[in-house]
Amino acid sequence: MADENYRRNQQDGQYTPKIWGGINGDVGTEWQIETVRFWDDANFYGILLREAPLRGAGLPTIIIARRVSLDPDDDIPLTEVDLENDPSTGEFSVDYEELGFDGTGRVFLPASAEGWTLVVKRYPGSGRVLKDEGDLVLEGDLTIGGNIVDPSGVALSGFITIGSDVFPVYLKRLGFTYSVGSTNVAHGIASAETDNKILEAWTVDHYTNMAQNYNVTAINWDDTNVNIAASVSPLRDAYLYIRYIGDALA
Repeated sequence: MADENYRRNQQDGQYTPKIWGGINGDVGTEWQIETVRFWDDANFYGILLREAPLRGAGLPTIIIARRVSLDPDDDIPLTEVDLENDPSTGEFSVDYEELGFDGTGRVFLPASAEGWTLVVKRYPGSGRVLKDEGDLVLEGDLTIGGNIVDPSGVALSGFITIGSDVFPVYLKRLGFTYSVGSTNVAHGIASAETDNKILEAWTVDHYTNMAQNYNVTAINWDDTNVNIAASVSPLRDAYLYIRYIGDALA
């Protein structure tokens, strides 16, 4: 491990880890929010921390929770197990920076956790950057000539801040096939995320110049599926789009 990768105190020459998320894990602006996915290059399910993580005497332990709704109070804490053990559902393990070893910062989870949203609320970072991320601050217009991409393929989600107001953003696209009658499409959204929220769904048909809701007579929800009633024949391929548009009135 090269010392130049650490945070060095110019006064005493000591290298001090940064505690991301604060000593109590309550500094929300420093939380790292990631989606569990399969990493082809390293053959594992999990996420990657921004910095090489540390552990040891005098350092707080890592805190990771599963996000199941838009309310952080509903986050479900996960349990850390040793790296030598395969995590079960609700567990994770971490590849730490150790004396003589460069940690990868990989957080390992079981395959059943693929698609979960995780919140890393606290961990000591060595200063060696593994994932170059940061906020982009602009004081003018932003023109994008390409696409905003969600590499996980799960959903584009997050928050937009306007002044002191914070607005959730959620957009998901699912491919499906439909015909005459009723078709269920599993939406994969945790039931808690739909509580007191208004989510809009619509279809786009491949065969009619991308017409919206072509011959669709009704779209309904439950905790598992979006039910689409239609009167088209024969079978058609389409996309189902889902987006968050606001909170329901109390």
